[in-house]
Amino acid sequence: MSILDKGGVTFITGTKAAAIVMMNGTEGAVYSPTAQKDFTDPPKQDADQGTEFAKWGASNNQPNKEYARYLENTGVLSSGTDIISRISIGRGPMPVRVVSRDPDGTEQLETIDDPDIQQWLTDNNITTFAQETILDVVQTGHCFSQLLANRARNHINRIRRTDASLCRFEKRKKGGAIDNIYISHEWGSKATSADSEYVKKVPLLDIDNPLMSLVDEDGQLKALPAEFAIASHYRLYNRQYYALPLWYTVRKWCDISMGVPEMKAYMFNNQMTIKYVIQIDEQYWISRWKGWNGLTDAEQASRRETVLKEFDEWLSGNENAYKSLITPTRTNVATGAAEPLVKIEVLEDKIKEGKLLPDNAAADSQILFALALNPALLGVDMPGGMYGGGKGGSNIREAFLVQILIREVERAFVAKPLNVVARVNGWTKKHPGLQWRFPNHYLTTLDTGKNAKPIM
Repeated sequence: MSILDKGGVTFITGTKAAAIVMMNGTEGAVYSPTAQKDFTDPPKQDADQGTEFAKWGASNNQPNKEYARYLENTGVLSSGTDIISRISIGRGPMPVRVVSRDPDGTEQLETIDDPDIQQWLTDNNITTFAQETILDVVQTGHCFSQLLANRARNHINRIRRTDASLCRFEKRKKGGAIDNIYISHEWGSKATSADSEYVKKVPLLDIDNPLMSLVDEDGQLKALPAEFAIASHYRLYNRQYYALPLWYTVRKWCDISMGVPEMKAYMFNNQMTIKYVIQIDEQYWISRWKGWNGLTDAEQASRRETVLKEFDEWLSGNENAYKSLITPTRTNVATGAAEPLVKIEVLEDKIKEGKLLPDNAAADSQILFALALNPALLGVDMPGGMYGGGKGGSNIREAFLVQILIREVERAFVAKPLNVVARVNGWTKKHPGLQWRFPNHYLTTLDTGKNAKPIM
């Protein structure tokens, strides 16, 4: 046996085995998953000076004004983000345990039927919490949840989704950590500073690993804050605090999608639609009514109005379609040609049916592409439609399944605070291997004899 020591790491070698002993200390600490050490991060300098919170947009009101303008006025964007959240959560979070896993990755799951867990989920309306959480992150790029501890500070009693548009991050510490969020309904107006009566400050757990904020170096739970928050977001690219939602890259297409209905409404409300121009020769009146020139102006006007009503009734209405119109003629003395006493000219409709709709369809498609959402799920991929390529139920079924598969990240945003609750409330100790899954139904073909089958 030989012993070799290098910088606090001791190697003990023998004929059959070798051991490595890492001494406690600054250079050779034993690995611990709960070690309180931050990742290396370069210093950051905030552009906003004089405020404790980081502004969301130049006016600190980007989600409340710019995002809201698009979401409230662009139908395909609003319905698209909503259906993503509905499909993603399925029937809501369910606690399960993986019993086995086949070589091809297929998992055999066991539902955890714990009355205490189910009661907690029911009391906190967890399905609504999940749907709103995913809707927030799809619409704004961020989601926030607030949690309340019991009086003993060793159990989490309450959880709720907090409107992302109301939340602002505290500025990062030198090491990059964000310790608090600020919540207000009055950003951009009365809430201009952190100490405003309209602003509420809530402790924020570590964004990447929130459990790290609740345990000591030995992995033991500390006393919980009375109230705290957990935050998640899409990836930050060239930004310190606020991620951009996926749809933001096509906001110009959103302008088109919003603009076309406005233009159509204006055109319909302000256009003058005239189908026919009827020219009546003066000789018509003389030939129809003897003594025409001897009539008073009022009598002539009355007879003209009667004739105009006759023509209008003859030309308008579905029942008068394809009727013939016979009018008298006179001979032009100069040319010898026969000229009608009544001439009817059909005007061309300058406002073409369907004008601007291809532009609107292109805008809607671009928005759905940015959301990674198949138009079939919104019912616009039907046969003969301008979106084209309708493939019936098969297209909808496959689009639905793909949507379930690609939304794992969004479901992880819901599972993140629930994992903290499961750890703090002792559920993971009571049920080792507890995980959160989101059961759903998959539409089947008619030859299977079923309308849908459950999937996890």
